[in-house]
Amino acid sequence: TQRLFSRVFSATEIQSLQPASSWPYSISVSGPASGHPLVHAAIKFLALNSYNTPTLKACSILRSPYLVGAEEEETSRGNLERFLRRKNIPQLSNADLRYYSNQESWDTWSPILADALMAFDQLIKPGAGRQQDLAAWCNLFEEQLAALGWPGARTLNKSDIRALESWSELLTTYYRLTAIIGDVSRDDALTLLFRLTESAALKQSAHDAAIQILTPIEADGMQFTHCWMTGVSEKQWPSQEMPSPFIPYALQKSKGIPQADINLQTQQARAFLTGLADRCTQHIVFSFPLQDSDIPVKPAAMLLEMD
Repeated sequence: TQRLFSRVFSATEIQSLQPASSWPYSISVSGPASGHPLVHAAIKFLALNSYNTPTLKACSILRSPYLVGAEEEETSRGNLERFLRRKNIPQLSNADLRYYSNQESWDTWSPILADALMAFDQLIKPGAGRQQDLAAWCNLFEEQLAALGWPGARTLNKSDIRALESWSELLTTYYRLTAIIGDVSRDDALTLLFRLTESAALKQSAHDAAIQILTPIEADGMQFTHCWMTGVSEKQWPSQEMPSPFIPYALQKSKGIPQADINLQTQQARAFLTGLADRCTQHIVFSFPLQDSDIPVKPAAMLLEMD
């Protein structure tokens, strides 16, 4: 979606080597949080808790702009990466990486990196073999990221700031899981955190964008001058009935859960279309695909009922 809209509305930004100054559109949700470089860097840094790191991953950490001293030691860390690749070893420990970066007579000398790794390693030892709640682990992980200087010294752009906000919200969710999940090991705590970054959406800020790309749930209740709703076909609207397999169907239906009652789901879908049309002050378009592969597609029946 972003690629298509950028091609049409921001062609000059795409052809430029400079970061985009301002997009004329805004996508409300854009992929998982783990897909953003800032969040992905945090995941890679915390993976150093495993002591042994694949050499290629260690090299990517050395290149990270979100690591402390990234600009000051750019050359020496580049030399260190070439050194590690020439050694051709599959993995190395934090102590190995610290040793290679702390040799003052070598062209790999990176004292800022060595000090950061030392501070990180000192935080690792107290947690070895311990089981504690997620709140305690979260505090440790934040201290470890701070020891490595994450998110770096450079000025964060708008995308980075939004990713940092998403990370903060993700940690809030992580904290709340303390009431559900008991004491766990460090490895289990890290696995859960990494899974959260993959499932949590990276939020995008609308700012003053003239064009906003929203899901029906996000658009519900909003006012528009112009609106285009796509995918209003008999196969897509309303969405298919999907009752929970873990709750008795009769109970779901008696409680009025939309996903378990196609009649209620249809009523809500019809009300949404009517309400959206009423909230659009100038022009609204409902569209649907003509074909799904080689199969003809018809518009949603409720769409034909509208004036």
